[in-house]
Amino acid sequence: MKASPIISLLCLALVLFSSCKKEDLDIACDENSFTVDQNKIDRKVLVIGIDGFRSDVMNANRSPFLYSYAQDPGTYFTGENIVEYLTLSGPNWTSLLTGAHWEKHMVEDNFFSFYNVEEYPPFFHYIEQAKSSINTVSLCHWLPINSSVNQDFTDYSPISLFSDSAIYADGLSLVEQNYSVDGDIIFLHFDDLDHFGHLNGFHDTIPEYAQAVTTMDGYAMGLVNAVDARRALGEDWIIFIVSDHGGINRGHTGLPNEPAVNQTIFYANHPSETFLSNYISSQTDLAPSILDFLGIQNEAFECAKDGQSILN
Repeated sequence: MKASPIISLLCLALVLFSSCKKEDLDIACDENSFTVDQNKIDRKVLVIGIDGFRSDVMNANRSPFLYSYAQDPGTYFTGENIVEYLTLSGPNWTSLLTGAHWEKHMVEDNFFSFYNVEEYPPFFHYIEQAKSSINTVSLCHWLPINSSVNQDFTDYSPISLFSDSAIYADGLSLVEQNYSVDGDIIFLHFDDLDHFGHLNGFHDTIPEYAQAVTTMDGYAMGLVNAVDARRALGEDWIIFIVSDHGGINRGHTGLPNEPAVNQTIFYANHPSETFLSNYISSQTDLAPSILDFLGIQNEAFECAKDGQSILN
């Protein structure tokens, strides 16, 4: 039986609609399509990354600064930030940096063997494309973050050995503008907490781990105070404090259902920005939040990301 003219027209419309949808999708994911808010692009960002932070160890006794900072009216905080199902450092730091889950960026372990960097570059890529004069810096104690993810997308991301104390000292110098390079967007990675967790145990009752939390608390306080001093000079900074996972006993691998492992800290602080309320963040929310704060919109990133900005 031949189709009626009405049915034929409907079929033609469906074909045209389908082809338009595909074409629109291609346009909507254009890597070169940027919108940049010139009133925001020169803002500054500090990310303090603390490897292996079990959130229930963050308390008034062990980490008094971080405990009080969580109560600051200018701070978004959750101790239940959702980590990736693969509870290793590689997948989680990559998700934090790219805004995409591991199933997309394909980092399944700590070797970054199958990282799909072309489709899921770190947020630094979009910042450099939006305005190449912005100074982007990544200092990492755990070097694979730089060598496998950040190095090709930042102005400065050394892969020489660092200690946590050196990361802290250099981070302070960067914020205070006394370092050998300039830093507008700064990512710092600290590893001692994870190190002592693996050696001795991830728990508040483990002296080595507890002391590492207290030391990191002092580093966070020093860096936040340095940013506040720059804010007093008129610079517009946002601060994020994040972690990749928690820990239990001496490990965290393959424990996606343990709250001590699959939940960790997520802070964002700004004196005038407001943040989502009653919202539990995930690893994929960091990158969208940073680009949102800087007023950068890119269609390819919007297509690739899984997270959302926590800024209102």
